[in-house]
Order: sequence, then structure tokens, then C-alpha cells
Amino acid sequence: MFDGIKRFLFGDKRQITDVVQSDLLGKLTFDDDVEAWESVARIGGEKIKFHIAGDWGKEQVVIGPSPRLIGEAEQLAAHFEEFSGAVREFIEAQMDQTPSLDEWREELRRLKIAQICFFWAERPNDGEIVFSGGAAGRIWACAIKNGKPAPTLSFSS
Repeated sequence: MFDGIKRFLFGDKRQITDVVQSDLLGKLTFDDDVEAWESVARIGGEKIKFHIAGDWGKEQVVIGPSPRLIGEAEQLAAHFEEFSGAVREFIEAQMDQTPSLDEWREELRRLKIAQICFFWAERPNDGEIVFSGGAAGRIWACAIKNGKPAPTLSFSS
């Protein structure tokens, strides 16, 4: 019941696998800042950063990236052109359906997928997309729900 509090107070003493190799994602390296494994894969001529959460279950003696999330990310990478097309369609639909985005239309047309995050092992089809191409100080993102971009496009500055 108090596992989260104990981990916060005393730290998780289990060994963490620093590096895992994936044929499609490349070398996944543990990033202490986000407590996830990160890779930069060249897909279709683009560099895409992936963040993959770990499998922190109590039964795990050694912590590594979630195999389910690696599988989901590899599936996405294998079909990146199709996924990228769905993301572009999503952005276009958001521009058509959301009048408050009108002032950023040109900026939105420049957005490219920069980072894909899978942070929830219990929800392997859900994640987040972070885009490059936004104006200085503006970071655009959207969620991935059931393997597709959704529900809205938003930014932080």
C-alpha cells in the first residue's frame, strides 16, 4: 500500500538496465531525468526521439524498459509513414475544427514529429507526440490514444 511513498523517501534500490538494443529504435539508454529509456532513431530520413517507460512492477528484480512499450514503439516505427500521415491528417482536422488555432495555421503546417513517448506500461497504445517546428518558446504536442493522435493539439510556452 505504501510502495510509492517508500520509493519516494528511500529510493528504489533495484538494478536498472542502462542500455537495451532494438533493431528498429536503436540503442535505448536510461535517462535519469525522466526515468525512462531514450533513443534517437532515423526513420524515413528523420531523427525521431523515443521515450519508453520502464517496467517497475514489484516482481521485477532488474528494471528495464517495458517490452510491451518497446513492441508498440517498434510497430509504430515499422509503419512510420502511415502513422506520420495520420498525424498530418489530425493536425489538418484540428485546424479545420478549432477556430482558436486560426492564428497559428502557418506554424501548424510546419510541425514535424520530433519525439514519441510511451510512458504507461499498462496502456501500451497510449502516449504522447511532441513536435518540432513551433515558433520560439512554443512546444506543440498531442496525445496518442489507441495508437492514433488524439484528442486535441495543444502547446506550452
